[in-house]
Amino acid sequence: MVEQLARARRPRWTLSAAGLGVFLLCVSAGCAGTPLRSSVASSVGGSATAPPPSSPASVSLAPSSSPDPVQPKAGEPWLAYTARAANGNFGVNLVRLDGSGVHAPTDGIPGQFQEHPDWSPDGNRLVLSETAADGTKDLWVADIDGSHATQIVDCQTPCVWADEAAWSPDGKSIVFHRMVATSGRRVSTLELFNVANSTTRILLTAKNGRAFYAPRWSPDGQSLVAEDAQNGATLDDPPSANAIAVVDLSATSPTLRDITAPDRLANNPDWSSQGDLIVFCLPAPSAGFDGPADLYVIAPGGGPMRRLTSLVEAGGRAIQPTFTPDGSAVLFVLDGPPATDRGLASVPVTGGDPRPAVGSSYIGGVHPRLRP
Repeated sequence: MVEQLARARRPRWTLSAAGLGVFLLCVSAGCAGTPLRSSVASSVGGSATAPPPSSPASVSLAPSSSPDPVQPKAGEPWLAYTARAANGNFGVNLVRLDGSGVHAPTDGIPGQFQEHPDWSPDGNRLVLSETAADGTKDLWVADIDGSHATQIVDCQTPCVWADEAAWSPDGKSIVFHRMVATSGRRVSTLELFNVANSTTRILLTAKNGRAFYAPRWSPDGQSLVAEDAQNGATLDDPPSANAIAVVDLSATSPTLRDITAPDRLANNPDWSSQGDLIVFCLPAPSAGFDGPADLYVIAPGGGPMRRLTSLVEAGGRAIQPTFTPDGSAVLFVLDGPPATDRGLASVPVTGGDPRPAVGSSYIGGVHPRLRP
C-alpha cells in the first residue's frame, strides 16, 4: 500500500523528509502520492526582495558511495527518480527500463533528501535539488556516476528554496525557481544558471502574491512552460489559483501568458521534444490539488485540452507527468484508483491505460525523468 504525500510539492506545500519517507515506503509496496516540492513551513505577509545573482562556492565530491555501484554505459536508457537511497536517505535513484540496476549515484551529496532530478541534454549529468541541514533547498549537479558533484546554487536565508531545475536543450543553462521570504512577504523568481561561468541571473519576478513553479524548456530553447500560481496563506499551503503559463524568452523582457484557467489548478507541465504539445496534471473540478486528477495535453498556444488518462471517475490520480525523449509516451506517478496499481507509470501520448514505466510491475518513486 502506498502512503499519500500531502501535496508535498515544493516548498509551498511540500513534504518533510519524514512525510516523503512515508510516501515512498508506501509506494514501494504499490502506491503513489502527490507532486513534491519542498518542506518549509512558515507564515508570511510583508516585504521581500530577491537576492542578487550569485556564484556560490562549489563543493566537489567523490563518486557514489553506494555498494557495488552500476556504471551506466553511453547511450543506455536509464530512468532517474526520487526514492529511498542505499544509505537510508531519500535521494535520486537510477533504474534500467527492464527494472534492473537500481542504484543511487548521488548519495554522497550532503543534506536531508533529494528531489526533482533532470538530465543534461547529452545524458551524462544530473541536476537535482537537495534539502540542506537548515531546511533550505540548494541545487547540485553531478556526473551520472555521482562523481564531480558540485553545488551550483546555495540558497541561504532569506532564500527559502531553489528548486525544480531544468537543463536547457543546448546544455548551456539551467532554469529554476527561487523563493525568498523576509519581513513577512514572499518574492518568487525564475532564474537562469550559466553553466560556463557559474553565475545566475533573474529572468522574471512574479507579481506580488504570486509564485512560479516547475519551469520546463521548449525544444528550441526560446520559451519556457511553468506554473503561474497565486500564493496560499503560508508556504506550505496550496495556491488559491494555479495556471499553466508560457514564458517567451525571445523578447527583450520575458513575457508570461497563461494557457489554462487558473481556477482549474493545472500543474506540473512538461514540453514535448517535438514542440507541439504540453502535458500537465489536471485535478477534477473542485477536487483541489490532492483530489483525483488526470493527465491532459494542450498546444503551446492554448486552446482545447486532450485527455490522456481516465482515472478521476474511480478516484485515481495521475501526477508529475514528463514526456519520454522521443515524445511517444508520458511517464508519471500513478496513484490508484484505490486498491489498484500505484507507482511509476507510462501512458502513450495518444492516451490509454497506464502501464509500468519500467519492467513488468510498478516500482515506488516520484519525479521520473528518462535519460535523453
